[in-house]
Amino acid sequence: MKWYVISLSLFLLFAHAAMADGSYPPIVDEEVGQVKGNRFVPRLIVVQNAGNMGLLSAGVGWDYGRRGQWETLLMLGFIPKSDGEKAKPTLTLKQNFIPWSKPIADKWSVDPLTCSCYISTVMSHEFWGRPHSSYGNSYYWLTNRFTVNVALGQRITRQFTPKQGFFFRSVTAFYEVSTCNFALIDCLSNKTVSLWEVLGLSIGVRLQVR
Repeated sequence: MKWYVISLSLFLLFAHAAMADGSYPPIVDEEVGQVKGNRFVPRLIVVQNAGNMGLLSAGVGWDYGRRGQWETLLMLGFIPKSDGEKAKPTLTLKQNFIPWSKPIADKWSVDPLTCSCYISTVMSHEFWGRPHSSYGNSYYWLTNRFTVNVALGQRITRQFTPKQGFFFRSVTAFYEVSTCNFALIDCLSNKTVSLWEVLGLSIGVRLQVR
């Protein structure tokens, strides 16, 4: 747990330093000709519970595309200690796609559908191999070094104006229903495992900084 807190602090400190650096190409608002920020500087801060990336994960990311419909996130998480085992850190690279967004009120909007694909790894030597299976060596043909995950979800967003004095432009609450490659293998290979048993629910918060 201590390792996770130190790593996350250094990670967010680096991201904050990058946000203050003016050496990257600027993002220009073509309609008004004003500089909005730097292209390669993280503009998203995300905290998420569960989702096959640990009990809790946090990280930074980038949104891009004409409508900001693409997001790339880099997140650190942790699996709490249990049964005498130490807590383990996780690392996740996540890609989100938001097909459309719908305004529902003044400064409020919803994303009816979000699609995510991400790769997670547990940073522990215990997971650098293949999972043990009583069904034989060929049951799991993928290494458990990484897990490949897919998720669908929805989001609601509240926008803020610069006059309100916040350092962020918006706050988003979201939920996702996800599964991973090993869970799908279980479902497809073992008839006693239903689809509902391999799905997981996660919730999170996303800040878009100025």
